[in-house]
Amino acid sequence: ITALARPQLSIEVVPVTRDGTDLMIVLDFSNSMDLFDPQPGRSESRNLRDIEQGFLVDRLTVARTQIARFVKRRPDDRIGLAIFGMHSFTACPPTLDHDFVLAQVAQLTNSLLSRNERGTNIASGLAAGINELVDHGERRRTIILITDGENTVNDPVFTPLEAASLAAEKDITIHAVAIGSDSPYAPPDIRWMLQNRSFNTKAIEALASTANGRFFRPTDIGGFEAVMDT
Repeated sequence: ITALARPQLSIEVVPVTRDGTDLMIVLDFSNSMDLFDPQPGRSESRNLRDIEQGFLVDRLTVARTQIARFVKRRPDDRIGLAIFGMHSFTACPPTLDHDFVLAQVAQLTNSLLSRNERGTNIASGLAAGINELVDHGERRRTIILITDGENTVNDPVFTPLEAASLAAEKDITIHAVAIGSDSPYAPPDIRWMLQNRSFNTKAIEALASTANGRFFRPTDIGGFEAVMDT
C-alpha cells in the first residue's frame, strides 16, 4: 500500500545571492562601561531610584541592546563580534547565522571579565576585527568600533592608529562610535571609576579618519540609537 501511494521527497537547492557587508562589531569592555549616563541635573536619589526601577541602565546594557537591534536589521550582512579589555576576545567571526550572533551578544554581562581584565586596549580590539575580515574576498568589509574611553593599555604589537592604518591598507573601513556623556554617574560601590577619567575623542576620531570611516559621538541612549540607524 505504501509503495502504491508513491511517497516522494523533493529537495531543491536554490542559490541565493546577497549584496551585503562583512561586519565586525568591536566593543569596549572596560570598567567604565559599568557607568550610567543620566539626564543632566538629576539628583543622586533620583538616579539611584531610576537604576533600581530599571529606567536607567549602564553603558554596557545600552550597547548590548543597540547591537542586538542593529543585527536584527541587517539580514544580508555577515556580522561578527569581538570585545576588548586588557586583551581582545572574538565571540564569533562574520556569519549570516544572526541567531548565534544574538546569543553571543546576550552573554555580554558585566561579570564576563574580572575588574583587572577590563582595561582599554583599542589596538587589540581593532586587530581582532582586522584578523576576522582580512580574508573575506571582494565583499565590503567594515569594523564598527564602540568605545567609551581612550586607550589605556600599550599593546605590544600596535598602537591604535597603526592598527587603523593596517585596516586602511587592507581596504577595511572603521566607523568609530564614542559613547557616553561627559558627566557620567556612578553609584557609591563603583564611584572609584570616576577618578582620573579622561576621554580623548580626537584620538578616536583619527582612527576612523585613517581607515576611511566616520566618527560619531552620541551622549545618551537616543543618540546611540540614531547612530546605529545611520
